Amino acid sequence: MEKFMKFAIFDMDGTLVDSTRAICDTIRYMRAHMGFGGTLSDEFIMTAINDPRLDWRRELYGECEITPAIRELFEVKFRENYLKSAVLYDGIDAMLRALQGEGVRIALATNAPDAMVCDVLAHLGVRELFDIIIGSSANVAYKPDPAMVHLCNQRACELFGVDLAALRPVYIGNSNKDKWACERAGVPYINAIWDIGAPEGECLYNASTPAQAFEIAMRLFEA
Repeated sequence: MEKFMKFAIFDMDGTLVDSTRAICDTIRYMRAHMGFGGTLSDEFIMTAINDPRLDWRRELYGECEITPAIRELFEVKFRENYLKSAVLYDGIDAMLRALQGEGVRIALATNAPDAMVCDVLAHLGVRELFDIIIGSSANVAYKPDPAMVHLCNQRACELFGVDLAALRPVYIGNSNKDKWACERAGVPYINAIWDIGAPEGECLYNASTPAQAFEIAMRLFEA
């Protein structure tokens, strides 16, 4: 009998879900609503979001205050655009089900708004595959802060009645925000490079397909 619990934590945008169109359309809508002129490229927007060395709020919205009303409007438009255009990457559904078939518990830790994440996963047909779901909120710091990763581990221990020492977590993500959060939390990081990944040279484990991510994760569980 195994003495540890296999636990895979995933990022969402750019890892499980191709959501570039939804993200960029929402940010352009919000900038127009806030009175900004000009159009930012997809590349500029995605770099501002994924590079932890940049202040994404300043890059995208300058010195404008992000009020509760603006945040609420963003979440409404983001959910609308997400349900309209976001799709799972090829091979994601099969990878998640293969992990589940191996007895791996699965969690999501995303900087996307917590209020919409369950609806998005249900819309994409994979909600039932996740044991734990954590999105951004006033109570949880954004990655690269390690709070989400720590919270996933904590909830897994509580939900399945295991000690932290018996938990064998790995994290699959696609940006330096994910990588830095994992380094700070002491969790092995698998860099998903089937779309926009962190620089390969900076990561020990790089997966070019979801199937390869599955293989790396299973090796790490047995290490």
